Amino acid sequence: MSDCAIGNAVVVRSLTNEQLESFIPLPCDHESVPLKKLIGGYDCPECKDETYFLSFCHNTVEQESCTWHCSICGTCRDWREWHCDQCNRCTYGLSLPCARCGS
Repeated sequence: MSDCAIGNAVVVRSLTNEQLESFIPLPCDHESVPLKKLIGGYDCPECKDETYFLSFCHNTVEQESCTWHCSICGTCRDWREWHCDQCNRCTYGLSLPCARCGS
């Protein structure tokens, strides 16, 4: 399961078989796949090394290379964000100091 699915395990467990079997289009538009395949991450055969997952936080399909799930904050974040251990919040800018506490 993706980090987002693990963080939203209650939601994942509540999905019906009908929901799990419903087809969801990938952002690349190459194909649609059953929701159940997106819970663990799905490698699009035409995208060459691109994995997609269902973000329960954003309620959309996300590219693993562009989005990650912060297990501490409990939400999906942009790839350019990082979790600051000093103030315990996510902040923007991988090469920048924390926007909240400056560390």
